[in-house]
Amino acid sequence: TLVSSSAVAAPEERFFDFVYLPLVEPDEAGEPRRVGVIAHGNDITEQVRARREVERARERADRLQALTAALAPTTTPEEVADVVVAQGVAATQAATGLLALRVAAPTATEPGDGATPSDNGVLGVVGSVYWLFPLTAHGPLAECLRAGAATFIETGAELRASFPEAASIFDGMGVQAVATVPLTATGEVVGAM
Repeated sequence: TLVSSSAVAAPEERFFDFVYLPLVEPDEAGEPRRVGVIAHGNDITEQVRARREVERARERADRLQALTAALAPTTTPEEVADVVVAQGVAATQAATGLLALRVAAPTATEPGDGATPSDNGVLGVVGSVYWLFPLTAHGPLAECLRAGAATFIETGAELRASFPEAASIFDGMGVQAVATVPLTATGEVVGAM
């Protein structure tokens, strides 16, 4: 029977627990000999999925507890930003991180809104050069702030093609991938990481 490709179900990950028992019969001398095997399997997919979910929940709780403990001694917004960046980098196993907060332009010569980054010391050169950047800037962080949507760029080539104006910055830092996530408060984008 031919089955059309549209009728074939997508592959699904399943888990089974098998028990194998030897099938034994006596030989001519009456000694036991293996003549086969009996296999019995149980589908344990749901148990594995439940265990994985419990592990993910435990990891989230551990991260939140670590964040809470790290935030407890903070007394300034800068210290809070440093902790958030450090904890975000640790949680995502990223090489580095940057937090930018949306601010009103500080002078009449700089029209529109901008953002100021906090980088926990890992991007000192970039932070000193781009301490205040306009939201119209061409880069993944500014785009995230404007659009209010996460951006994931997985290769250096795609990153440089998407943001050629910032290629020298990426090259100087050795950046090969970027993930940006908007930070919102009461439905408004107030920053990005």
